[in-house]
Amino acid sequence: MAIPDFQTLMLPRLELAADGNEHSMQDARDQLARKFGVTEEEQNTLLPSGRQPVFSNRVDGQSRT
Repeated sequence: MAIPDFQTLMLPRLELAADGNEHSMQDARDQLARKFGVTEEEQNTLLPSGRQPVFSNRVDGQSRT
């Protein structure tokens, strides 16, 4: 499966944030990766800058290039 785009991840991320529990960004990434079937290899695929994984960038919703 391809890495979901930012828009696809938005609603599930908001639902996770609204569940009444605290979640670290890593926990959110892990849960969303499972939900969308994103493999570990896909999670480690880097942006063209080589500084951040694509999946983390899309889940976090911010650029840390």
